[in-house]
Amino acid sequence: MRGPVWLCLWLCAAMTWGGPNRALAALPVEFGDHVRDLQKLVDHRYGKGRIDVSTDFIGAQPGDADPVYWVTSRAGSLRIELLRVGHDRDALGWYVENGAQPKDGGVLFREHSHQGDRATLTFGERHLAFGFYVEPGRGHTTGKSERFFTNRLLNDAGAAGTGAIHPPLDGDVQALVFDVSRCVGTEAYLVCFEDRDTGGRPKHRYRDSADDGDDDGDNGDLSDADPDGHVPWVSDNDFLDVVFEVRPDGATPARPISFGALKRLYR
Repeated sequence: MRGPVWLCLWLCAAMTWGGPNRALAALPVEFGDHVRDLQKLVDHRYGKGRIDVSTDFIGAQPGDADPVYWVTSRAGSLRIELLRVGHDRDALGWYVENGAQPKDGGVLFREHSHQGDRATLTFGERHLAFGFYVEPGRGHTTGKSERFFTNRLLNDAGAAGTGAIHPPLDGDVQALVFDVSRCVGTEAYLVCFEDRDTGGRPKHRYRDSADDGDDDGDNGDLSDADPDGHVPWVSDNDFLDVVFEVRPDGATPARPISFGALKRLYR
């Protein structure tokens, strides 16, 4: 019997451009103080204790896919819902995997978007590899046009591409991806972007006693600001700047598939 037609998003272990599979070691990520605010958001959305944002992102465990992207199994649509967006006027878009030069797919949310906003992304072909990007708003970049991708190999290594000073050495981690299918009953992914360059030395944010713990990243002092005083360029590594959930539109409950099976499929 033929099943319903819907978009299946299989998270894949990417290939290096033209080379063999990457060694799937644990992906090191250095978190800032405010990652606890991301944990609060995730607890509220999916239930306390179900997801640990510091250890359950894809890539955190040896054998996880790294880098990550999605592949369509058939034509269909995605529903993208914004769960958190700061006041930095970031834009969220999608792209097609095309080696080291990703192909722009289009903008999903422009500046001044709000929590709860939704967009629909429709694909007309099978086996299309794609991902998402954030284009930081003015005042939060190094002064050049910049995009941060879910596939970290497409991101410059080090601050403004000057070379990595901490692991990973081959592309900065700007987005954390979580498989939240077991929490919602259908295939679904949570994507959490940091909109400042994580390739430098992360700065820690110290709050005063009046801070209620729910600020949007614009309040408080940053220690060790860079010598030129460009505080907006400093990453606090909270991965809370653009947070959204991705689900197939009209999806039926997902059939679980192991990473081992995925590796066999995409060798």
